[in-house]
Amino acid sequence: MVAFPSWRRLFGRLALATIVVAGATIAGSARGAEPLHPNIVFILTDDHVPTEFGCYGNSEAKTPNIDALAAGGARFTNAMVVCPMCAPSRVCLMTGQYPGRFYPNPNNLTAGVPSGQPTLQEILKSAGYRTGFVGKAHFRLPGTGSLEDQLKGIGFTWVSHAHGYRYLQDAQHDEPRTFASACSFIAENKERPFALFVFTRLTHSLAVAPPKFMEGVRASQGRAAVAAWLDSLIGDVVRTLDESGLRERTAIILASDNASSGGGEGENKCTLYEGRVPLVVSWPARIKASQVVDAVVQNIDFLPTILEICEVPIPPGTETDGASFLPLMTGKAAEWRKAAFFEFGWARSVRTARWKYIAIRDPRGNASTKQTGVYGGAADLLFDLQADPSEKKNLFEDPAHAGIVKEMQGLLRAHCATYDYPFGDFGGGPPPPRH
Repeated sequence: MVAFPSWRRLFGRLALATIVVAGATIAGSARGAEPLHPNIVFILTDDHVPTEFGCYGNSEAKTPNIDALAAGGARFTNAMVVCPMCAPSRVCLMTGQYPGRFYPNPNNLTAGVPSGQPTLQEILKSAGYRTGFVGKAHFRLPGTGSLEDQLKGIGFTWVSHAHGYRYLQDAQHDEPRTFASACSFIAENKERPFALFVFTRLTHSLAVAPPKFMEGVRASQGRAAVAAWLDSLIGDVVRTLDESGLRERTAIILASDNASSGGGEGENKCTLYEGRVPLVVSWPARIKASQVVDAVVQNIDFLPTILEICEVPIPPGTETDGASFLPLMTGKAAEWRKAAFFEFGWARSVRTARWKYIAIRDPRGNASTKQTGVYGGAADLLFDLQADPSEKKNLFEDPAHAGIVKEMQGLLRAHCATYDYPFGDFGGGPPPPRH
């Protein structure tokens, strides 16, 4: 495992102490000394594409609660995850970093929260926030003991209905209990600032919702029924915020850990091909209604964004690859990233506004057939996203695009140089360990 130098980790941990004073101020505000800081409700779905929701153009979707959140806030059309698999995607969210910073071959089995790296919830906790977790914790955790103890070890002060990666097991009973626990947490913490993370398993591997959502639904439309079920559960959360008088100062973020395979939009899961995910943000106090944001945002951006929403500074020495996209929603963004980077297994990718380049460099010579099979085993791919948004035509060998290839490879080479290990012919540090 590749790790940051020990001094950097130690500095990051010690830096949390610098916001303890801020935490005392926030806690004091709960006693009426000053206005309470904003709350966060972060709902992470599992294996979702945007077109499963009405607000993304699906006229047959029965998702009125999600659609209302989008209508009352911001909807992102180019939200993506830097690593399209459950575990590394969640690591990105909590650390604000590419999982390859810690795991040279980021994949579903090895990615986890690195010991010593400050997490989003840990920073918020140190600032005086009540941090809650409920649902699917599909990532490796440092420490020992029960799953609840391990989650508390990375900054959650309250844990309920946590599980590793259950999918089909008793979902019709367990998911309602999961969301009911989330609602209880909200009601119990209305007098203090909180950040609640609801990681639902919906809709991963699920095609059967409770009977009332399946009425009149064909078997082939099972995911649509599950989306309606998810929407109803999210409606319960919004209703609890309304009843508790918290809606105005609570930012609700709805996102997915990655796109689904065969979900009707690309072949993203476990590959770096097209795979946008839904992202909706609703915060009545700061974000105006009916906004559509086209900029490419990634899940490494959640840590700095949420900290800015909560008015909590990033502690000195805490590394992040992301940037706050709050200015994109408030009309204060001077500029945004010109290039976005992605990784999975032995593949890396860079995307600009128009072009996308993918390089596959498996040192074992047996790259994932899913990653390479779509384009006949090609190890280098170039797509024109304006002319070919579905990424069907590989232009890498076209002499007319040699200049674009050189430019995109240069961007990827510069990115790879920031790692402590090499990626094929793109440079870097010493060879990574074998997995």
